[in-house]
Amino acid sequence: MAASTTETRPPITDSPWFWVYLFATAALALLMVSKPKLQYRQAWLERQHQAREFSHRLAEGQAIEGELIQPETTHIRIEYFFYLLAGVLIFAWGRLWYSRFAGAWFPQDHQRSVGPDPLDASAERTTSPGDRQRRKRP
Repeated sequence: MAASTTETRPPITDSPWFWVYLFATAALALLMVSKPKLQYRQAWLERQHQAREFSHRLAEGQAIEGELIQPETTHIRIEYFFYLLAGVLIFAWGRLWYSRFAGAWFPQDHQRSVGPDPLDASAERTTSPGDRQRRKRP
């Protein structure tokens, strides 16, 4: 019988990029679900700040200008968090794909960037264990 040519890989959960991808996906989904509540809360906080500014201006005798902040016109926008999380998600997915699956599509490039498999007994060693021990001594 011929030896199996399938490569044994560690589970995908051992990759830190998998966890970044998973948590970014969960955070993006949570942000999408809670967006209306977050927009309402941010508008409420900005209206409180605006009311304090108005009361200080009235106490100093200045005229009040402007309208109250609405949820659609807040200074801090929730959409920027969407963009940030989407960027992290895309980057983590790309790194996960490259580290996990690019070797099957581009074997020569992947081997050059990753290096030899440390678990492969047939791979050439550049240093012996004795060399490492000699280097540690002063």
